[in-house]
Amino acid sequence: KKRSDKKTYTIIMEDVNVKTPKEIEQKSRSFFHIDKEMLRFKAHYFLFEGGTASVTPFIPVIAKNNLGLSATSLAVVVAAHQFVTIVSKPLIGYIADYFNRLKLIINILLIIQTIFFFLILAIPPLKKPTSVQQFRNWNEVSEMISIRVHLPTNNSSSSNISDKNKNEWNIENKIYTDVMCVPYVNTTELLCFQTTDEKITQLEFGSKSNFSCSAINPQNFTNSVEIYNKTFNLLIVLGPYLSYYPVNDTCPCTMTFTKNGHSSFLPTKSDISDFETSEFWIFAVVNTVTGICVNSLFSLSDTACCESVQRLGGEFGRQRLFGAVGWGILAALSGVICDLTGGFLASWIFMAVLQIIAVWNISQLDLAKPHFSQSLLKDIGQVLKSVEFTAFELGVFFNGIGAGVVWFYLIWFLSGLGASKFLCGLTQYIQCFLGEIPFMFFADWFIRKLGHFNLISLSLLSYASRFLWYSYLKNPWLVLPAEIAHGFTYGTLFPTIASYGNLSAKPGTEATTQSILFMTHGGLGAGLGCILTGICFDKIGPHQTFFYFFLMTFSAAILNFMMTFYFNRRNVKKLNIYSVSNIKQSE
Repeated sequence: KKRSDKKTYTIIMEDVNVKTPKEIEQKSRSFFHIDKEMLRFKAHYFLFEGGTASVTPFIPVIAKNNLGLSATSLAVVVAAHQFVTIVSKPLIGYIADYFNRLKLIINILLIIQTIFFFLILAIPPLKKPTSVQQFRNWNEVSEMISIRVHLPTNNSSSSNISDKNKNEWNIENKIYTDVMCVPYVNTTELLCFQTTDEKITQLEFGSKSNFSCSAINPQNFTNSVEIYNKTFNLLIVLGPYLSYYPVNDTCPCTMTFTKNGHSSFLPTKSDISDFETSEFWIFAVVNTVTGICVNSLFSLSDTACCESVQRLGGEFGRQRLFGAVGWGILAALSGVICDLTGGFLASWIFMAVLQIIAVWNISQLDLAKPHFSQSLLKDIGQVLKSVEFTAFELGVFFNGIGAGVVWFYLIWFLSGLGASKFLCGLTQYIQCFLGEIPFMFFADWFIRKLGHFNLISLSLLSYASRFLWYSYLKNPWLVLPAEIAHGFTYGTLFPTIASYGNLSAKPGTEATTQSILFMTHGGLGAGLGCILTGICFDKIGPHQTFFYFFLMTFSAAILNFMMTFYFNRRNVKKLNIYSVSNIKQSE
């Protein structure tokens, strides 16, 4: 064409980063700048998550020690509560979008959550009688060994068991399945085996002349700490005439060994299942309602924060990290309160005070949604039909499975390796202050530089590296370096999910869309991960379980990288076609 033929070409492109004056102003702010407009959101995350952390770590302890629930019963309650959120999260998010009353719903959930937390303390212990099996065939006894049980001194923390035939007393001997102590003097009293987390043999004795006892080889207990440390706890049922042996005295007893497959004299718990007691179902209902409130509050709080960040110009991750700060600090403080008071009530009162302040703080915020959808279900349906959204949700689902493994079974696994309660607490501290907080602080930077899909893949790779590390772990202290990877599996993951849900949603459907994503992670994914891990721990052991989860998360990461590459190519192709089409139209 001739130079005189001047034409104007207009190129329309999507997703072009054009900096607004507000973004330029944000970039010029100092590193430690505090958004005064967002202070109340920082306070909300700190109070809500800190208050929740003041009680939730102790609920399994209450279920086990106060109520008397078995590990299986508690696992069923936890898994059921995770699956219930599959329905509850989107439903509550839909209600918030439909009525456009986000502030009111958050406050109602905070109040209900606090009330039901207190109801957990009011549940009475399970009422179940105990029963004992008797010897069915005395001819099956293979041999008898006489031993002496030495009582601990005031300064000693353990009891020693000695015998006359030391070569025959071998707890590792594979030809025996059960080890028991039968009456040295004929009596009906019994010394019963009791599985506990204690590593010290504790003895309480009845009549000096009349008692009998039994113990079980720890090899029979695959779900207790005893299998790793070869320790067991003894408890004697006291007779009507109570008298205690003096310190350092000894008492005679006869040990009986039975061969594999033979009948044995074993003390057992009642045949009544936890599921047959009313106390179990009361706990299940109360704990589930509490879980519904907690999970919905997390997603609705993120929705409210994302909306305000868009209006006021802030960074979501720098608000969200204050929840991690509250969780780490106030959970530890609550533990100290429990130790000082010797109970849980003071910690529960502390939680209630924090939640009351959180309700007042939320009441001062303007959470009216800027958009309102006139066709809510139709708009949500359009989002769910998106292939890209479904692919993103698949990555979130696999991350949820990994979360279910870590949330519910990491501490269980470490306890089995002999980790102290201090080390278990230190693990949570490392996750929070070296993982969550610094990564959440830079979450928006990670999202801008790497994108949502790549961060999902990085989270899956982080889970894979952690699971591979756990599969070879023998020394529980070596778990600490791996917990820094929690920065990608939580610190950047949650802001990524919230951000993508907010960007993908049609105007007025933000709460519902984000709730669907978080339901996929914390409900469907974590619930399935919890169940699979529990079954695998029982069937193949923890180390092999972690190795299989390593293979799963690594494969999921590769799949997610492939989907990322595909959608990037497709989006670029669409952009090029759209740009050329607009050039031709302008001619």
